[in-house]
Amino acid sequence: MRVRHLSADIVGDAVETVVTVGLPSGASRTTAVFRTLTAEASTTPDAFDFGTQVNVPGNTLIESEVVTPTGFNLPTDIKCGPKAEYRIFVGEYGLWGDWAEWTSAPGTLQPWQALQMRHVSNRPALSVRRTHVTVGGLEGYFTTRTDAGTLPVPK
Repeated sequence: MRVRHLSADIVGDAVETVVTVGLPSGASRTTAVFRTLTAEASTTPDAFDFGTQVNVPGNTLIESEVVTPTGFNLPTDIKCGPKAEYRIFVGEYGLWGDWAEWTSAPGTLQPWQALQMRHVSNRPALSVRRTHVTVGGLEGYFTTRTDAGTLPVPK
């Protein structure tokens, strides 16, 4: 058995559908209620972060962890901060598809799409580079710290 029902037009309103299965006599009768509540439209995700990678080589292109921002239910703007690029997994609800090309141009992120960043690590040993992507007005950061490299040995 499948049941379909139409959700409410108004944010915050609930719709209930009652399904009763059983014999007309009432024997073996079971009733279930299916309820939906219309969510408020949102283009602002929950806080997200691309993590920190330490002991990376200096002056090297480093890719972040992959994240899927959550907490929003409409397409939203994405902008890249300086010295970084991002790419989006373009597919239907993460089931199939491929990664888009790396870019720093403004774009649009769908609620189910995954996102990844990259940047070139700093050249000096033991230095930090922190870059960001802004999704729906909220910044997510990617941080790298270079390894000791060829620091001079103290005398």
